[in-house]
Amino acid sequence: SFRNKINHWDIHYYFNYMKKKIKLDEFKLREYFKTNNVINRILIMFQNLFSLKFKKSENQNCWHPSVKLFEIYSQSKNKLMGYFYLDIYNRKNKINNIEFLNLSSRSFDNLPCSIVIANFQQETKNNFSFVSYNQVRLFIHKFTTVIYNTLIKSKYSLNGIDQVPVDQIKIPSYLIEKII
Repeated sequence: SFRNKINHWDIHYYFNYMKKKIKLDEFKLREYFKTNNVINRILIMFQNLFSLKFKKSENQNCWHPSVKLFEIYSQSKNKLMGYFYLDIYNRKNKINNIEFLNLSSRSFDNLPCSIVIANFQQETKNNFSFVSYNQVRLFIHKFTTVIYNTLIKSKYSLNGIDQVPVDQIKIPSYLIEKII
């Protein structure tokens, strides 16, 4: 019974209950989550949280003009640690979800490289693009895996993130979600 304490297993129920009670309009809430602002703030948050620096790569020969390649550096040593692609804007025949893909893990002579794929509207001069709170949460979840793939160390590429049990990979993502 309820005794002025909400248990962990009750949170989802009460969250939904309060959304209905205050008549939360999730579509209206999107107005506070401009796509480019959200992505930039998330990148800044991860740089600060993990003492990293993301630099847009000068080599932008990607499969589509909207795709961006970033280099990941250690802030303290200014050492290149890996790469990630952001393929976040919608286009024809693209998946309609937010996904993480591991292109390569760290090994002797290999730096890790990951991709975050999403399907957000691209902003134009006349049109702003917005994302939902759930899309923000899911993007953070997937981007945490990029960081995990970059920071994990293994002797052989085969022992990288692809060999880590799925539930273990998800632990950092869920922890970061709880922080925000």
